[in-house]
Amino acid sequence: MTHLVSNEVMALLAAALLGLVASAFGQAAWPTLRQELQKHKVDAAHLDDADHQITSFAVDVDDHSFVIAYYWADNSSMLPTELRLRSLDRRTGIWRQKVFDADALRVGSVMNVARRGNWIYIDTHLTPSAGALLIVSKDLRRSRRVYGWTGLLLPDGRLVYHKSMVHFAPFHPGSVSLYDPNTDRDVRLYPVKPDPQGPVWKDRAILSVTAAGDGRIRIKAEEQDVTLTRDSRSQPKGPKRTLDVICHLATRTPICR
Repeated sequence: MTHLVSNEVMALLAAALLGLVASAFGQAAWPTLRQELQKHKVDAAHLDDADHQITSFAVDVDDHSFVIAYYWADNSSMLPTELRLRSLDRRTGIWRQKVFDADALRVGSVMNVARRGNWIYIDTHLTPSAGALLIVSKDLRRSRRVYGWTGLLLPDGRLVYHKSMVHFAPFHPGSVSLYDPNTDRDVRLYPVKPDPQGPVWKDRAILSVTAAGDGRIRIKAEEQDVTLTRDSRSQPKGPKRTLDVICHLATRTPICR
């Protein structure tokens, strides 16, 4: 029987790979915090740790603000345990910073940082089929964690996201949900109903999630029915189907068809 590898184990493997890359190219491959800030015309003169090298980082920049999420680079082959977030209000010159326990939150290497409304969204990588989203309020006082990765950020701050899956599984039933950090409410979008739990299973790829105007989004998916063999391998049962799903998100309970 196939033994599935947990997402936590895969996160460690991903972090180890990151460390091996750093070792291969040397610590000089990572920029210092000061160097990254200078790229975006951000003054680091008052930061006493600005000459420390950073790794696994991403930034979000506009005329009014600057946000960076990063880890300190060290000589370890593993991803450090402290995820750091810094934000600058360019209009007032006020810096804010927060340190998160990455192990306790079960987040991984930083892939992207974005902002909508009063929230900062940090996408982190766990496995090729799993991510963890850390959602932090603009004042860095509140945080949420979503087990998945960004599909689409709506103007009002709501998040349409891909739900994470176990990577080494015989099939991958992709799905999409809607999360509102203001109310901490999570709603299934697609599939509309839970997938059947055998003997026929759903293998599904979410091809795209896009805005469709007038409070609607479009989800394109490809799915196929599969069955499992005795050695836990999937085999197709019927043809693949390409689906075009429209979801209306203007109401409290979304409607998807």
